[in-house]
Amino acid sequence: MALKPYSGPFNITKAGTVIDGYDIKGALTISASDVTIKNSRVTGRIDTGDANKNPRTMIQRVEIIGPYNSAADGGFAAVGYTGFTCDGCNVRGWGKGFALSEDVVVKNSWVHDIVVHGDPANGGSHNEAIISLGGSNFQILNNRLDAGDAPNVSASLAMYSQMEAFNNVLVQGNLFDGGGYCVYAGLGGSYGASNTKFIDNTFGNKYSSKCGGYGPAIAYESGNGNAWTGNVLQSTGALVATPGRG
Repeated sequence: MALKPYSGPFNITKAGTVIDGYDIKGALTISASDVTIKNSRVTGRIDTGDANKNPRTMIQRVEIIGPYNSAADGGFAAVGYTGFTCDGCNVRGWGKGFALSEDVVVKNSWVHDIVVHGDPANGGSHNEAIISLGGSNFQILNNRLDAGDAPNVSASLAMYSQMEAFNNVLVQGNLFDGGGYCVYAGLGGSYGASNTKFIDNTFGNKYSSKCGGYGPAIAYESGNGNAWTGNVLQSTGALVATPGRG
């Protein structure tokens, strides 16, 4: 099916809006509830806001293309930050794929072609396929998260508790590749994690037999309802041991 040219609006303010089958060149800002974007291509960001005022955004079978220049994307993720589901999304050409703050589902999606710039120790980019600095109610399910092997890449999934604690998070059935560690599992900041579960994920061998340059995962907190089970190395099929706190 050929995609139709999209002429706007680029700030969606009408609740229940459905955008189906469009080629969208430009960033979309979601300023209403129950918005659906499906079967489309977006050359630009999708921003649902960071205060969860525009809940239940559905993004389904959408390709989200970045500038292929992380110095030009302003450090913004392709999709963020609250109250959305991305199902079957193809995200490429960004420095960051998804940024999560609250009430987010990312499933059946592919993040790849992460782009970087500069020296990460001297003002250059820091890059991840998915990043969160804390929050509640996340499901990260059955995705392929390929962050690449540039020195700038921190992780394919970076959950850093720098702004608030993590609570009620399910990370299941994903394939991770790339980063210093492929996964930062909820610590790395002043807060902690509770009810955060990593189940049946695969730590890939595209860039390293350990998945990440340093290893598969770090920054995990035992207890508090957290779980680490069934996670395996693609290179050997061996179970990945419960990570340390770092």
